[in-house]
Amino acid sequence: MDYFRNKNVLLTGATGGFGSELVKQLSASGAHLVLTDLRSPAEALPEGVLRFYEADLSTKDGCLHLCRQCDDDGQTIDILINNAGLAYVGEFFEIPDDKWEKVIQVNLLAPMYLARFFVKGMIARRQGHIVNFSSVGGHVATPLVASYAVSKFGIRGFGAAIGPELKPYGIFVSDVFPSFTRTPILRSERIGKFSDRPLPEFLLDEPGPVVANVLAAVARKESQIFPSFRARTGKALADFSQTLASNLAHELYKYV
Repeated sequence: MDYFRNKNVLLTGATGGFGSELVKQLSASGAHLVLTDLRSPAEALPEGVLRFYEADLSTKDGCLHLCRQCDDDGQTIDILINNAGLAYVGEFFEIPDDKWEKVIQVNLLAPMYLARFFVKGMIARRQGHIVNFSSVGGHVATPLVASYAVSKFGIRGFGAAIGPELKPYGIFVSDVFPSFTRTPILRSERIGKFSDRPLPEFLLDEPGPVVANVLAAVARKESQIFPSFRARTGKALADFSQTLASNLAHELYKYV
């Protein structure tokens, strides 16, 4: 995919479900990758990886430290992909403060800190792209993952707000809204009494095709990306009736 060839791409959450698939497909597209996650992967990194930074994005200091490391190493970032994310499942009043605050920090505030830092170089070069992974949960107000829903609604609003600000500088913003996908976030910690049964297979997307659709849409500079039929269906249901969509989501999370 020529859009990514020879571009420096900073990817957060690089060892997770979407992250590892993004690394594979971006590497095959000829991108130069700057990767970050809590820990370096055990396996060898693919060709095209410039650096891997171990970083904790659950604190402001961790975000700023990552930015300084990239700056000190002279990493010029053409595309920022804010992919890192986490969730806790449970009734909102039972989730401990440190856990729901961590969700907001990683899913919402970290992308804002990173975007604010790296956009300065993009503005100077008059080109760049910021890709924010939200979720269909950024359209459906999902019970039992309230902090996750707040963070994903927030990142959706952030992307929509900064897109028009940055377009005159030649910088594009794409927000991604995947549906349930076979990634580790489906095994998020449960707080309270919830079943460990997996979601029905018919509800799950596979990360490979989802990421391929995301990258193709980013290359087309689409501002809102729904990378599967299930994602588009969830968005349509939320548009039709937020109450109905939320009630259905509540039943799903009671099931899993």
